[in-house]
Amino acid sequence: MKDRFDILRRIRAEFGSEVAAVTRIDILDGMFSHTASTAFSDTLETFETLRTTNTCCAKVIDSAAFVAISEVSLASGDTRCPMMTAEGFEAYLGVPLFVNEEVVGALEVIASAPRHWRNDDIALLERFARIFETQLDGNRAADNVMKLRQVR
Repeated sequence: MKDRFDILRRIRAEFGSEVAAVTRIDILDGMFSHTASTAFSDTLETFETLRTTNTCCAKVIDSAAFVAISEVSLASGDTRCPMMTAEGFEAYLGVPLFVNEEVVGALEVIASAPRHWRNDDIALLERFARIFETQLDGNRAADNVMKLRQVR
């Protein structure tokens, strides 16, 4: 768990963001499990949300590709991530996490101010994702991949 915290904290520092998070699919109960390092706490925050399609992390996981949103506020007319808007966040960058070539989650950076994401930002978060994948619980991730194949 300390490795996960260190990686998320480093991601926050590299991007200058308020939140760095990892979201995992829990196939058994249809929930997303989130682990976040925030600028507001010295510990990891963990929580679960329903797996819905109108969240930023779901868009990353469902598309198996990065999602970069510069401004999610209702004022901008971009309502792709209503949960982020409700929390007061504006910018989102997420990349998929893979195990055995299957998407098992997303690695995310979230900021309170609008931000234009550059190709370098996307490449950096993808490099962090490859590192993070080696830290995932291999047995649980492999189990979820098998269950995901059965569901499809």
